[in-house]
Amino acid sequence: MLLACGDGDVDATGAGGGDGGSATNGNGSGGSTTSVGSGGTGSGGSIVTDGDPIEAPADTWTWVDFPDAKCRDGSDTGIGVNLNPDSTEVVIYLQGGGACWTGLTCQGNPSSFGSGDFNGGSGLSAGIFDRDNTDNPIADWNMVFVPYCTGDVHSGSNPDGMVGGSPQMFVGYDNIKAYLNRILPTFPNVSKVLLTGSSAGGFGAASVSYLVQQTFGDVEVVTLDDAGPAMRGEYLAPCLQEAWRDTWGLDKTFLGACGSNCPDKSDFLVDYVTWVSSEYPDRRTALLSTRSDTVIRTFFGLGENNCASLTPMSETKFGAGLDAFADEVQSNSNFGIYYAPGSTHTFLAGNGFYSTEVNNVRMVDFVADLIDGTTSQVR
Repeated sequence: MLLACGDGDVDATGAGGGDGGSATNGNGSGGSTTSVGSGGTGSGGSIVTDGDPIEAPADTWTWVDFPDAKCRDGSDTGIGVNLNPDSTEVVIYLQGGGACWTGLTCQGNPSSFGSGDFNGGSGLSAGIFDRDNTDNPIADWNMVFVPYCTGDVHSGSNPDGMVGGSPQMFVGYDNIKAYLNRILPTFPNVSKVLLTGSSAGGFGAASVSYLVQQTFGDVEVVTLDDAGPAMRGEYLAPCLQEAWRDTWGLDKTFLGACGSNCPDKSDFLVDYVTWVSSEYPDRRTALLSTRSDTVIRTFFGLGENNCASLTPMSETKFGAGLDAFADEVQSNSNFGIYYAPGSTHTFLAGNGFYSTEVNNVRMVDFVADLIDGTTSQVR
């Protein structure tokens, strides 16, 4: 399976340029309209946040259907919520689970996710979801779980997609807008948001970070990308980035928002991430990764030999790409890096979130500092 739910990844089934437009939070009253990505050379889409607040029992996982949110097979999907009425802080977690842009990659990626797959959120109890762990910096936060069934790392807007003659709805970015339409009114007094995800969800958190920042206006949004590293074309093949852009319709999502700040449409991931960081110098972002993540090296390896390879990217090249990115963002005081040795894939939804330590810095403490206002590079 490519970019699959790996060690520590969440299983909710219980089975295992310009300024990009303006944003109005309206104090979260639910009557505001946010126009996103209208600057630059493209459009990142618009979002309306006048939906009905989500109502659910406190301190338990509840599935919420969204008839206007679709999976790549055209079926309806939704989100899971675990609410704490005493908290004004919200974590939005994007699930991982592969990607779909070729017949081979689509085989390892879920094409649907409904209430039956959620199964009461029985898989959401470890890592950052563990409300009983006193080390957990978000133990008492409101929690939103965004499942993954669109194959586009939560970043696409191509409802008429096609892979190998098979129709696909790549609408992950459109789904996020639908969710935000109700998430914002649900938390009228929100004081801080943690936008995060693992694997495909890590890539997704980075990709929708500008959209989410714009939606919440003056409310601080912290972005934490678990195992979704950005790399320059020297390491991450341009043919692979082009395939994602064309298949998933990225010009209509985050690339549209980035506009002229992302001038090379075959080498854009690092430009986008650094642009968002510069647009919001007082909002923090961090990347978590291992130095030889087997799953991501397999994923990136499909770009080798002009996208004709089935061999994982070498550990040497992957590590060099990680370090090159860390060096590039080192001058950004709002961007943190945490690289652990080994090949483990993802941390946030498992015990590795608490047990991992690098240079005498525990990952959980690094994340707590990030949320509280301090970034650093641990590698």
